[in-house]
Amino acid sequence: NSDLSDPAALERPLWRLCEKLVRRLREKGLAAGGVVLKLKTADFRNRTRHARLPSPTLLPDTLFAAARTLLAREVDGRTAFRLIGIGAQPLADAADADRGDLADPAAPRRAAGWAAVEALRKRFGEDAVARGRALPAGPAPPKGPAASPPKTR
Repeated sequence: NSDLSDPAALERPLWRLCEKLVRRLREKGLAAGGVVLKLKTADFRNRTRHARLPSPTLLPDTLFAAARTLLAREVDGRTAFRLIGIGAQPLADAADADRGDLADPAAPRRAAGWAAVEALRKRFGEDAVARGRALPAGPAPPKGPAASPPKTR
């Protein structure tokens, strides 16, 4: 509802979009071979950035990491953005996604973990499981002496 220039404020919707993109790709039997980040500035200028992934993926954390790198190059603290979007390009077959290799041997394990998250969401609803980065920003923790735990004797 408002223009954002803070990187953390832009990353929250970016994570949700990565999750949504993975769900849509999986439904169509596809995987992402690369990431496309789309931004619209407050003065309605479009910015599109691309990054190729080392191997196809259906993991939102892999898409998010690539998109976050692209986003960090665009956010300067002065430019406000009113729209953020993410896409996959090129597309690959889902069977080729997250197989693991020397560069990322843990990919199959993360894929199994994500499949468990999706199964829980399917059974108990979308809000059954959420990553911390998907949660709304809360109030800042207290600072100063009040923030320190009481001393014990």
